[in-house]
Amino acid sequence: MVDHDPDTGAPAPVWHRLRFEAKAAAAAETTLASYIDAAILTHDTLCSALVYHLAQKLAGPATNSLALRELCRDAYDADPTL
Repeated sequence: MVDHDPDTGAPAPVWHRLRFEAKAAAAAETTLASYIDAAILTHDTLCSALVYHLAQKLAGPATNSLALRELCRDAYDADPTL
């Protein structure tokens, strides 16, 4: 998964900003802190967070979210332009 500056290897500015704002939101809204942590703060990259969200939305009785996360992660790894 690629969501970093290709020249410097630094995290993408949008991801850095999103995590900064998520930390502030989690501190201000303690009832949402666990969701913010699971959805954003536990992920090192924007792609990882997106994979988490996609899997959560697509999961159902026939397919669990962990299997979908692996499928999405493999797709991103295979084609970084996604």
